[in-house]
Amino acid sequence: MNWAEWTNNHWLVAVGIPVLVLLFRFFSVWEKILVLIDRYREPINEHDIALFKKYKAIFVDNGVAETYRQHDFLGTFAEADWRPLSRFVDTWGAVEYEFVDKKLNSDLKRVYVSGKDLAEKIARCTVPIGSEGSLRSVKPDGLPGGSIPEDIREQARLINDAVPPFVTAHKKFVRRANRKLSRGSK
Repeated sequence: MNWAEWTNNHWLVAVGIPVLVLLFRFFSVWEKILVLIDRYREPINEHDIALFKKYKAIFVDNGVAETYRQHDFLGTFAEADWRPLSRFVDTWGAVEYEFVDKKLNSDLKRVYVSGKDLAEKIARCTVPIGSEGSLRSVKPDGLPGGSIPEDIREQARLINDAVPPFVTAHKKFVRRANRKLSRGSK
């Protein structure tokens, strides 16, 4: 039989089967390579897993970071949304809140620095309002109705401008931590 007489079936047998065999060999070797890579990966530190769970309880599980992202601080907000950030800034600067993983720790430091800036602005520019103090606002209770004074608008602007760096650092940290620590939390 000469080349001109070959049909599609002949080509399939002559070329397709060897290609399938090569693909099969490649993927069986690839699985072994992945097993070797996994074997030499740094083990996930249990301290980092536990610490990330604590972090998520502060900002992720209750949606506080998302609340900050969406909120215009010219309006009132719940005192309960302020407390997690305040506690984070008060406690997470200590050595026991450092991650063993250097990249995670670096990302956490960025969250901490931007969170501290945001917290300082909220603490300085807002006051508890309402009969039970369950809300906070840049506008004190005794402010008369009507137009909002420019200095109060400026205080809200300061807080609003501090939110994006915090949210960006938070998202980067959470994404990296989810990627790095997901193998160990199953």
